Order: sequence, then C-alpha cells, then structure tokens
Amino acid sequence: MSCYSKIFSSSPEFAAIREDVNRNSFPFGVLGLPPAPKALMIHSFCEEFGRKAVVIAPDDASAQKLADDLTVFGSSAAVFPARDFNFQDIKASSSEYEQTRIGALSRFTDGQSDILVCSAEAAMQYTVPPDVLKAKTFSIKPGMTFSTDELREKLVGAGYSFSEMVEGAGQFSVRGGIVDIFPANTSSPVRIELWGDEIDTVSEFDIISQRRTCPLGQTDIPPCGEIIFDSPSELAEKLTALSKSIRGKNTAAVRQWLDRDAELLRAALPPEGRDRYLPLVFPSPATVFSYVGDAFLFVCDSASVKERALSAEKLINEDIKELFTEGKLCKGLDKFTLSTSELFAQYEKHSAVYADNFARGSFDTPVKDLINFKIMQGSRWDGAYTVLVEDISPAIKKKYVTAVFAGTEKAAQSLFDELNDDEIPAILCKAPPEFFTPGYVYVLTETLSAGIDFPA
Repeated sequence: MSCYSKIFSSSPEFAAIREDVNRNSFPFGVLGLPPAPKALMIHSFCEEFGRKAVVIAPDDASAQKLADDLTVFGSSAAVFPARDFNFQDIKASSSEYEQTRIGALSRFTDGQSDILVCSAEAAMQYTVPPDVLKAKTFSIKPGMTFSTDELREKLVGAGYSFSEMVEGAGQFSVRGGIVDIFPANTSSPVRIELWGDEIDTVSEFDIISQRRTCPLGQTDIPPCGEIIFDSPSELAEKLTALSKSIRGKNTAAVRQWLDRDAELLRAALPPEGRDRYLPLVFPSPATVFSYVGDAFLFVCDSASVKERALSAEKLINEDIKELFTEGKLCKGLDKFTLSTSELFAQYEKHSAVYADNFARGSFDTPVKDLINFKIMQGSRWDGAYTVLVEDISPAIKKKYVTAVFAGTEKAAQSLFDELNDDEIPAILCKAPPEFFTPGYVYVLTETLSAGIDFPA
C-alpha cells in the first residue's frame, strides 16, 4: 500500500467505506471530496481491495486531470476520451481519438492500466466489444514465424495504414525484412526484424533518430480503429439488404450511398463515413461499461456528469435528425450512444460509488449509505518559497505530516536546500517514501492538481 493510501485509509470515514464494501452495500455516496482527494480516495480504494476501477468524470478535461492525479498517487490510469462520429463522406477524417480510445481499452484489458477514466459523453458512446478487441489483438515475439506479407495483411486487417515511414500511431512501414509499427496502445513505435520468415528481434525505436532503444520480449498489437469487420463482403450484403428494405422519404438518396458503399466493400475498399455502419458491424452494442467486469465504478461530480450527459444526448439526437432529413442516415443506422436513462441503468447494474464534493438532493440511483469526509482542498504551490513556509509553518510546529509536490527534480532539490538552510526538517524524495513520518516536510518531484488538507 502506498504512503498516500496509508494516510487516507486510516481515517474513520474510510473504515465506513470498508464496511460498506465488505457488506456489498452498493451503491453508496461519498461526500466532501474536492478533485485531488477524489483521486486519492479512488487510488486507496483500489489498493485496499485489489480491484480495478472505471471512473466517470463530467468532461474530458476533468477526466485527464483526475488521471494525472491518480498517476501521482501511484495508480496506472488510462483516459478514454470522447470522440466525434463521422457520418459524412469525408476523406480527410482523423482517427486519432479512435486510436487513443482503443489504446486505453487495450491497456485496461491487458492489465497495463488499473484505472480507466472517461467523460460522461465517452461513457455513453458505443465502441468495439471486448471479445472483438481481444480477437483482433495479436502478439509478436522473437522466434515466431511470419512473412512480411502475412504481417502486412494482419496489420491492414486491424486497421493500420501503410506509410513510407512511421510517424504516428496507427501506421506501419515495410523495408525489406524490417517492419515498423506504431501500435495504438504504446507511446513508442516498435521495430520487428525478420531473418527470412522468422522474427529475429522486437524492439522499441526512437521516431526521430530511427534507432532502436529498448528490446522487447513480446508486444501486443491491438486494432487501431473502432469499426472493425472481418468480412467486407458480408457487410456489403447487409448494406444491400438494408437498401432494399428502405421505404419512405429520401429513399433514393439513402439507397444511392448504401449501394455505392456496398460496391466499395466488395472491391475491398473502405467506405468513407463508415461510423454510420456501427450498428451493423456490432449488432450487440458495447460501451465502456462492457469492460467493467468486477472493477469498481465511480461517478465523480454526479450532478455535472448528468448535465453533460443530457447535453451530449441532445446534441447527437439533433445531428441524427438533421442527417435523416438530408438522407445520410436511415432507420437501422440511427443509434450510436446510450441515452441518459440507459447511462443511469448502468450505474445501478455495476453498483456505482458516487464521489461528490457537495451533497445534492438525490443521486441518479438510490443509495444505501452516505459517507461524509471533512477534507479541504489546499493551495497548489506556485514556487514562492516565503508563501510556502507561511502556509506550512502551523503544521510544522504541530509536527504534522507535510508533503510538498515541487513539480520537477530541479525544483524539489532547490526547495529542499532552502528548507535545510532555514533548519526546517525536510526529506527529499525522488520517489514516494514507504510511509510519512510526522514532523518532517517531504519534498516530492511530482505535480498534483491541488493541495489536500486532512483534519488533525
């Protein structure tokens, strides 16, 4: 258990949480937690009970901030962002957000990340089902037998695009017996070197210098897009059948693009605006909730989450209505997200824990318990030494635990030196200590979004 969790889990409020979890008394609400303490609570929760977590925040910005704080506390958090669906015939459509989403789901599924954080909108959006993601992910390691043509075929089937030189996620290149890939779930590209048809080495490489940096025993290659289909001809038949069933207004316009895209698929060419075919590709819709399993589900700032969910629902319904009018969507290709009421049903299904700063009239589902913390959000150090000493002097005099997140190793070293010069007992930590000893100022190198003041 981390030094941070040891402090948080020793509180009487966390003892009440522990009791609720052990009695399986879900859903319940946790109040009195500003943003940074929310992250600490979730981190402590996962450490205490040895389980993963899916966390819903109001928007992508707050999701990223929460993930950053979780990382400071020692969790491995991945952000699953919201995306813009492309229902139009647009050729220059970026798949960056799709790749980020696939990467987050892949890392959460294979255990690289223990916490998945998303916005309300992202939680509502349909995505690739877990079984499809697993089936479309393949492993590469030295000693395996693959020809460059077989690798190329697998990568194209997983949604990767060929490039003369790999420059970003979702690309691959082939030069003789060298295959470079930038997987959707890694921060660095991977180089595969073959000796004939046998994989000789697998390593990360630097995208600027093109030099190998770190050998890998194995790397997993997930798909890099969310609209994945095994058989283009099978999808083409579905489009043709749908085209024949269309009736009413805009029939001619709808049939025109359905028949056109069916012909493209039969020629093994990807149609533009293929997000509109999501309901046909995945008849059983999946969302981030499909990946929860036995993980905890947290809803942070539930009133704001509800507001954002209603706004996202209204916006996509307006878009779908307009595209119906223009003949660019049709019945059967008209649902791409959960409704707000369906979102709330997922809270109940997965036994949500509501984490709010302030109490509200009621939560989105009935709760069995309310636990109130009395933790204040402290100030974030801006680098001013005199102000910092004024702020922490009362805690030093009372021999409380004080931790200062300096942001960088250089800033931490400078602060530590100044504290020593003033004979203030301080400990410089380039990594979090095993535990905090009262009476010392711990200087750490990380950055936290805000301070945390625990009650005495």
